[in-house]
Amino acid sequence: MLFGNPASQSVEKGMFFFCEGNEKEHRFWKHIMSPTKIFDPAFTPGLSLKERNDLRKQYILNLNYASKFRIGLCVFISFPNAASGPWSGIGGVRRLFGARAMKLLETCEEKRLLKLARHFLTNKGAVVTFQKNAWEGLRSENDPRYSIDLAKKGRLKGNLKGIQNIPLFGIPPTRLVGPCRNVLQKVLMKLS
Repeated sequence: MLFGNPASQSVEKGMFFFCEGNEKEHRFWKHIMSPTKIFDPAFTPGLSLKERNDLRKQYILNLNYASKFRIGLCVFISFPNAASGPWSGIGGVRRLFGARAMKLLETCEEKRLLKLARHFLTNKGAVVTFQKNAWEGLRSENDPRYSIDLAKKGRLKGNLKGIQNIPLFGIPPTRLVGPCRNVLQKVLMKLS
């Protein structure tokens, strides 16, 4: 699973999608991952947000969860920033560095991710992108260009750049909870 870039709070806490707003469970875990059953650990009631995230991290790193899939979480751009506001997301990184530097950064990040894919993915693996730049950076030349409409319809499918036996899927961003969850469920059915 490939996301845009990390929120600085998630980096500080050591876990993807650590929280949302005022220390609430992040929508990614609560409304996207849990209903799809790709990763839905049964937590003891009453655990704090930190305890739940620490357990998630342990389960993922130790491959200690019940699922047909083994998941990996990664970001397209390694540079963290605020989770919301004008400097958030990849747009905030582009605003900070400028378009020319951003293109150089994306080229380096593409190389990093393709190296990781070659190392970690088998011929049964797939990459699911949740963000436009991630799709555009890793799609093969003949795959469709990113369109939010195609992502919402589950029609962004291609192959990982330079690794033709690895499918690449582009799904809506996590901020679009319903479409993101629905398309992810369709992708999981294709991969089953």
